Amino acid sequence: MSTRTSLSFEELKRLRQLQSNVINGIPVDLPDDLVKYWNLNTKELHLKLGDLLFQRSPKSNLVIPYPYKEFGLSIFYGTTIKELVKDGNYDWASSDVSAENFEEDFKEDVKDTKVFLINFKRSISSRDAISEMDKYGLRPAALKELLSFGFKYPDEQKKNPIVALGSCHFVIQGTIYATVP
Repeated sequence: MSTRTSLSFEELKRLRQLQSNVINGIPVDLPDDLVKYWNLNTKELHLKLGDLLFQRSPKSNLVIPYPYKEFGLSIFYGTTIKELVKDGNYDWASSDVSAENFEEDFKEDVKDTKVFLINFKRSISSRDAISEMDKYGLRPAALKELLSFGFKYPDEQKKNPIVALGSCHFVIQGTIYATVP
């Protein structure tokens, strides 16, 4: 655990409030054997609290300061864009989402990977979103990744808009559009 030695008064006040909230959130009816376990394993307790507070995923150890969801996904690179759009069973698809406007990347047939949906909790430009992702070793999804995600998790796009900034299409007067399922 790292500590900072100089905190402003406001930062210290917020930290003390967080500490109080954590302490007050501990149930008073914890079984005695569990209390003994955590008292003997304080390092593990601190790691678990750190995972929770930093929103680290136990699967990836990703640490980002934004709410996110992690999904396992198979990317179907060997499938055409047209087939992926058809297989996604979308209510509507722009005619601009086509092989003519997006490069068909046939790197490999299928690749298993992890996908992270990040909610920046504010309006953010594409450039700033990509910059934020880059800070955490992430890159924006490309079109085939987005379409593969939409196929496997069709209900996610109904909860919030999902944008893939890794594939862009230039149209009228140089305007850039990112792909959205």
